[in-house]
Amino acid sequence: MATSQAEGASTDRDAGGGLTGPVVAVALVSAISGLLYGYDTGIISGALLQITDEFGIDHILEQVIAASILLGAVLGALICSRLSERRGRRGTLVLVAIVFVVGAVWAALAPNPLLLSLGRLVLGFAVGGATQTAPMYVAELAPPRYRGRLVLCFQIAIGVGIVIATIVGAAEAVDWRIAVGCAAAPAALMLVLLLRLPESPRWLAKNDDRDAARDVLERVRPDGYDVDAELREVVDLAAEEQRARTRAGRGCAPPGCAPLWSSAAASPSSPSSAASR
Repeated sequence: MATSQAEGASTDRDAGGGLTGPVVAVALVSAISGLLYGYDTGIISGALLQITDEFGIDHILEQVIAASILLGAVLGALICSRLSERRGRRGTLVLVAIVFVVGAVWAALAPNPLLLSLGRLVLGFAVGGATQTAPMYVAELAPPRYRGRLVLCFQIAIGVGIVIATIVGAAEAVDWRIAVGCAAAPAALMLVLLLRLPESPRWLAKNDDRDAARDVLERVRPDGYDVDAELREVVDLAAEEQRARTRAGRGCAPPGCAPLWSSAAASPSSPSSAASR
């Protein structure tokens, strides 16, 4: 019996440890962001009926209000992709949570179709930023044996958010301003959780802060777990990613190859070589 327990403990250590409170909180943050993605995207389909009656808008403005969140999502994904590399995953998600709150309140209080469209654009920025950053954040903090399942929480939550939005819209029992604005509550919860969570250890390792990366791993892994092996893996992956980017920037793939421009210049079939001959 003692032997089997020891083997199980050894398996947990080899697989990155079991689930801890911080890891569960990270997965919850990812799930909330996915829920908001689905809800904020889907709630407009039912709310448009009430919005049209209140503002007396035509079909063109209806499409603008509905599609503005998609434009914001594109901008959010592009901007937050770079922001998460420069300022960290956690810091980017804190910004995303704040934008979720601001966008939901803005859209709910909008006095005219133009400001409503702008509020939806702001919400779209948060949606795109969450799509880019939340799965990466949970993947870099989760133990290897649970990583796939915890990342899946984001995808499942998107579907749950769409279903909730569809039910709320189909019921037509809730004023559209309340239906849109209530999304600020889970966004605020997401923000509170993020303020108590650490930065991604992989991002810290990529920025040469190994001591901070070790502290994070010791915080998110069970007591007694040896983080040295995982830290070495994180550092090696960060170094390999940096080398790959360097090679890509030089225009070559495998180590030791010459840059493409120099290969082209040295090629006997190039126009300049033919002219010199």
